[in-house]
Parts: sequence; C-alpha cells; structure tokens
Amino acid sequence: MTQQWEGGRSQGLAWRRLGTVALAAAVLGLGVWSALRDQGLTVERDHDLVETVTEGPQTVVEPPRATGDRWYCSNATPVAAYPDGRYYPTHYPPGERFHVRPQACYADTARAEADGFRLADPPEGVVAAGGLYVVDAHAPTLQQCRDVARDAGFAVPCPRRLPSPGYGPVCGPGRCRYLDGVVIEARGFPLPPEWCTDCDAHVVVTAVPLLGPSELRPCHDQMRLVPWARRPDPERWRVCSASERQWLGAFGGFPHEGHVVVTWHNDGVVYAVSIEGDGEQQAEALAAIIDGLVMVDG
Repeated sequence: MTQQWEGGRSQGLAWRRLGTVALAAAVLGLGVWSALRDQGLTVERDHDLVETVTEGPQTVVEPPRATGDRWYCSNATPVAAYPDGRYYPTHYPPGERFHVRPQACYADTARAEADGFRLADPPEGVVAAGGLYVVDAHAPTLQQCRDVARDAGFAVPCPRRLPSPGYGPVCGPGRCRYLDGVVIEARGFPLPPEWCTDCDAHVVVTAVPLLGPSELRPCHDQMRLVPWARRPDPERWRVCSASERQWLGAFGGFPHEGHVVVTWHNDGVVYAVSIEGDGEQQAEALAAIIDGLVMVDG
C-alpha cells in the first residue's frame, strides 16, 4: 500500500522503525525526569508528587577572574584576599589593587578570616566609621554649595566627606532645593552586609528657615534644637521613626524619617544631617560625616 504526500510518494510505515522510536522516547523521558530531579524540582509521577533535593553545594572560595589587565571576584565570592595576608570587603574604596591578582575569592569576610586573612587598613585619608569608608566628597563641591547658599539666601552646610565613593548631587542655582529649603542627599553607596535591615544607603543634609516647609525639620519638629557647635553632642542624637510619607525628592515627604539625625539652628535657619538606619554603626558613620561639614555663605 502506498500513501500520497505533497511533493512525492512515501512507502507505508515500517513497524520495526516505530518500535525503535518508541523505545528511544521512553529512554529520553526517563533522562528528562532524572535531570529535573537533580535540579531540585518537584516532579509528578503516577499522580504522586515526588519531592527532590532543592539545595546544592555552596561555593565559599574560588579563584579570581580576569578582564583585560584587571582582576575581580564574582558576585558569589566577592571578598578578595591577597598574598600579603589582607582581604578587602566589597564596599572597600576602589584602588590600584584591581591590577593585582588576588590569591582567592571568598563568599564572606568570616571565611577569609578563618583562613588567616585580616581586614586591610583604610587607604590614606579615608576614615573607617561604623563599617563604612568615609572619603573626601567629589560632589557637591564647595563652589556648588556657595551657589546654593546664594540662591537660598542663607548659609548652607556643605558635606566635604561622604561614604565611598564620595559622590553626592551636583548642586547649583535651582538645584538641591525644595520649596524654600535646601536638600543635599547622597544615595547608592555600597553598604557592608551587616549594616541594617530593610534600609537604604542614604545621607541627607537639610537647611530650612524656621517658617519654611516643616517636613525639612526632622522628626516633625519634636526634637529640641541645639545651637551649632563644631560637632553636635552625640547624646542629643536620636532616630526619627518611619512614616508613611517617605522622601521622594521633588514630590516631597520627610527626608530624615527612619534616620539617625542631628539638628541645630543658627540665624533663624534649622539645619540637620542624618543617615538612614538605627544603631551604633549609623551614629559612628554620621559622626565622621559631620566632622567634614563646612558652613558656606553665598
């Protein structure tokens, strides 16, 4: 018996060949089921759910990788340890070490220390505070802060030290302003793993006249203001509780909510500086940032 096909004629189906195909399909199905099982997936077999292993071995140390003339560690093992016995956490300030091949890459600092490595000292001029590295600020510049002060009509605290890599906003006339006040904020700097839970990398400096927008005065005006000193008294520091109106830049809100904050006043202007989070680490890092504040006039 023959069967007509478009484009030609075909012989009848070979039953022996069909049996071979069926056997191959059965073997392939068994292989797929085994692969799914090995990947930790739930497989249904004869209407019964078969639970399989979901966790594989964790990589805790691996060799470094290279790209061009630079060396790096993967996201799974980001802590770089070097032959001189020092290791560098992921938020350590960038430097020339990227041109040197690490000895090994670890999943975390505890494993690096267990193998005898010790935390590298901060680079020259960098302050290690609260687990952060506080460096000279690249932005805003002093001139940009002067432009903001001239635009606002009152003195502005200019952050000259910020968490690494030291980039705040580019300020100037019409920038770093909110209504009648000034808001200078730095975001997105890398944090150590133990920094805080459910909080962001966020530093805020504000200045607002006493009759200006109240949301720029921290903690809903419930904090007693103190006169400016070179370094405000840490015993007066407090944490502003979280609010439903988080700071959304030009859309408003309360920029100091959920932050450790210090506030003071001078010549009818209320000032504040804060860092998001709650704890000794945040207070220590904030002290290093405050130590680099410079009051500038327009």
